[in-house]
Amino acid sequence: MNRVSTMASEATKQKVSPTWSGPDLARRRAWPEAFAAAEEVLRADPQHLGALEVRAQAMLGLGQFEELFVELRTLVRMNPHEPAYEIWRASALQSMGKVSEAISALARGYSRTKDKSLKRKIVIELELLAEFVQGPTKDQLLAEIGLMGSDGKRQNRVSPNHLS
Repeated sequence: MNRVSTMASEATKQKVSPTWSGPDLARRRAWPEAFAAAEEVLRADPQHLGALEVRAQAMLGLGQFEELFVELRTLVRMNPHEPAYEIWRASALQSMGKVSEAISALARGYSRTKDKSLKRKIVIELELLAEFVQGPTKDQLLAEIGLMGSDGKRQNRVSPNHLS
């Protein structure tokens, strides 16, 4: 974290109430309340990462997908290695019926994490989504994410290759 970021973070701590309930509201899936709490924090600090993340989760929960995609672009610029953003994007795309795009988003999320538990969860979700894609596109997507070998046969669900 550079000095400017550190200073901004300190200023944010002073502006944001220590009892900010946004993350708790998001965990409880109280989407309208989480959205409102995030908006309140963002009025004081428009770059507050936690509030932007809570607002994005609320947008997903409320089905505000187009707004979510705009928010995710901001979040990725601020924190480019966070896999959750691609997972949220995939969830929205799946809800919109855009399964192939959801698979690509999950694959990006997979590539951004070193957490083996999260990788396993993503692989399982990828396999489930791949079942909805038919024909050569399915094989191409599975190969792209490492779930199909060069011989055209499905690989084990979570092999050591997937977790590196």
